[in-house]
Amino acid sequence: MDIKNHINLIKNHGYKGKIGIVKHPINGIVMLAAKEGDVVLYRPYDIRESESEEVQEYDRTHCSIEKPYSEEEIQKRLKEGNGITTYSTCVGVPLSMIEEIKID
Repeated sequence: MDIKNHINLIKNHGYKGKIGIVKHPINGIVMLAAKEGDVVLYRPYDIRESESEEVQEYDRTHCSIEKPYSEEEIQKRLKEGNGITTYSTCVGVPLSMIEEIKID
């Protein structure tokens, strides 16, 4: 399984998420679905301190998942003034469905 684009995004482009492997099938809310064993980028939500306890609990237990563009595509987009580095976002994914992969 090739995860070089995932690592590149974190190490070279300041992506604020993590790399994980999907433990249970995720049916995409927006544009991305993932099956068990897929490697995805995921970003746990920032906890909104000014919101209710219920909203804060949701923030603690959910994330969004994304797929990374290749370095070549990122550079092409940057030259065009487009800083988007991921595609196929899915929001509201329970963190319990993803197992973090630690990369040093």
